[in-house]
Amino acid sequence: MKRFYIFLCLLLCITGFLNAQLVSDPNDTLYTWISIWEEKGYLNNLPPLRPYPIQLVKKLLQQVQEVGNEQEAELAGNYLQQIDVSLGDDIPDRSLPAPLNFAIENQTWTAFEEHRNDAMVSLILQGSICDLVSFSGRASWGGSVETDGFYGPEWMNIIDEAKSGGGNEMIFGMKAWAKNLGLGGMTVGSSDVYFQAGLMRSSFGPFFENGVVIGPQCPAAGHFSFNYIADWITVSSVMLVLHPRYYWDDVNHVIDSLSTIYEKYLVVHSYIFNPWDWFEFGILQSVVYGGRFNPVYLLPFAHMFYTQQLYGDDDSSFLGLYMKFRLPLNIQLKFMCYLDDFNTDTFFGTDGRSGPFSLDNAQNKVALQAGLTWAPDMDILKRIRVDYLMVTPYTYTHNENYEINYLSYTHVGEGVGTILEPNSDQITVNAFLQFAPWCNTTLQARFARHGNASEDEAHGDGSYYDDGFDDDTDQPTFIAPARFLTQDVIEYVFQLGCDLDFVFGLEWGELACGIGYLFEYVYNKDLIEGSEEFNHFVKLFLKLTL
Repeated sequence: MKRFYIFLCLLLCITGFLNAQLVSDPNDTLYTWISIWEEKGYLNNLPPLRPYPIQLVKKLLQQVQEVGNEQEAELAGNYLQQIDVSLGDDIPDRSLPAPLNFAIENQTWTAFEEHRNDAMVSLILQGSICDLVSFSGRASWGGSVETDGFYGPEWMNIIDEAKSGGGNEMIFGMKAWAKNLGLGGMTVGSSDVYFQAGLMRSSFGPFFENGVVIGPQCPAAGHFSFNYIADWITVSSVMLVLHPRYYWDDVNHVIDSLSTIYEKYLVVHSYIFNPWDWFEFGILQSVVYGGRFNPVYLLPFAHMFYTQQLYGDDDSSFLGLYMKFRLPLNIQLKFMCYLDDFNTDTFFGTDGRSGPFSLDNAQNKVALQAGLTWAPDMDILKRIRVDYLMVTPYTYTHNENYEINYLSYTHVGEGVGTILEPNSDQITVNAFLQFAPWCNTTLQARFARHGNASEDEAHGDGSYYDDGFDDDTDQPTFIAPARFLTQDVIEYVFQLGCDLDFVFGLEWGELACGIGYLFEYVYNKDLIEGSEEFNHFVKLFLKLTL
């Protein structure tokens, strides 16, 4: 407990936390409201790829001002005031000249025995050079302290993207290091046709909070995208520049290669159709590859599987389908299927592995997601979201072709799609409430399962780095009925949490603070039979924007 009190003393000596509305961050609360307004029917034809540029966000906020209720119109106006700035604008009640903001930031996670604290000062640049050019980003400098052995909640992202120069001092028995961060992007184009480039996190719908194509928990990556939005179709293409991080030595040991330069890319092309107001469906294709740069993959109407075969058939392509139904009472049903390494010969049974349309072959590597959202016209309850997600064994894993980790669906060691590892599933219930314009509340419950699909079958650990091949025979073990959560030892995770966020406008800026609590129960933790943990996590933050 002594270290806990010392930690609180250190925390009290650190002021502030920044969170000006950053359009280039898909995790910003702004996007929660955009999703709510889309589900209420105020907005339509939203691109599946986030973050959105300022040009598009301004258009969406103006639409909400026109059709939303008084409270929503006011909120949209506040957001619009923050982002609708240009170089040299003279804006009242602003401490710094547009488009610059200054901030001090601090965030804390504590499990009472283990703790982590991050504090940084930041400069935010966000605005427009002209109607066709906008920018949004931040540069930050600061430091962190952490108790030895700190580990956050299971299957939840608290990844620190900031980089350190290698320092690692000890302060009152806790590790401490300095760090820096620089994220953001620039957009050229209009609200309907634009090209975006930057270093930032990304997210791909229709499940923007925890999707299977690109999840918002994936660390920032080089982002180059093109979007075209019309009344009945939206075309989006993105290339992410990834880092493989790991490679395998001669005896299949995983070695960290974070300090080594390698080329690795993810390219996603999507085509979203809106034939009726109540129905939307999309087709997408993607490829993960590395070791060289292939510009042919950037062609938005290239057939990825054919292109992969044309250039050696060593890459990893995916095929995706999604549907969205808009029902009465602001209810939406959403479905997503993301198929790993689709092969027409295998699917139609002409390769001799199995019969036509059989899933007892390599075509059983798939991520499936289904969900329901409700955005009622209520004063307090703003949104309820329920979704189920499953990832079958060895989905996202492709390692056998290269010593370097070029083909697994990862970036700097983390999943690009869902935060779950292969052979996992989860059900999530989330409620977003607003008791007052200055108070947002999020309630969440989650139940997740995970197993090692290689248990008694191969030598792997069931993670992204286990490709399902038997090291002794060098043959795949997944050309068979999927072993989805059939193992003797399954890890079970139950989480129940609440977050309270408060935002107060000041004459010279904005002050925000918040507190969150998460209860967690884990059984068979780390796939160790009989092991269990009860954890209590508290998250604290303060935010100051000038």
